[in-house]
Amino acid sequence: MGADQRALLLVGVGVAALALFGAAAGGAVVMASEKRAGILAGLTAPTRAAAERLALAAEAEGIPVTWTSGRRTTLEQAAAMLAKVGRGEDLYQLYRSARATLDRLYAAPRTAQAWAAILDTAPPLSRHLAGEALDVRRWGLTAEQLYRLGELAIAAGFGRALLESDHLHLQMP
Repeated sequence: MGADQRALLLVGVGVAALALFGAAAGGAVVMASEKRAGILAGLTAPTRAAAERLALAAEAEGIPVTWTSGRRTTLEQAAAMLAKVGRGEDLYQLYRSARATLDRLYAAPRTAQAWAAILDTAPPLSRHLAGEALDVRRWGLTAEQLYRLGELAIAAGFGRALLESDHLHLQMP
């Protein structure tokens, strides 16, 4: 996806629903610099640079940014996917181009180890595996802040900002 094709995707969630999710926390969440550095360390250089640009832009607008996940191993990715399944989320909606891999995953035992073994041999279905994606905590942010954070992410160099159930997923073009 080229710079002119970057998109802010707030999929399937209206502003009213966003306001409900974002209204929960009263104070800003500040992440310890060590944890932030650890999450950013596993990213590719362009992803890390985009994340730093985003953090500066968001800070300038008073929007707190808390990174929750960066580069993942296949075991970590499997665990994240199983957590989504446990919350009742439809992985076919999220990973639309990976139907064959998802069919294999759903047919396997629902353990992180079993799913990781499949992910090890499948085409990569998450940019987290390559260090080209980053998740931002969404709780405590208003609908307007979430939307603005997505805009700032695109301006910072991310190619996609996707609002998922419990985070804002950012990935490189």
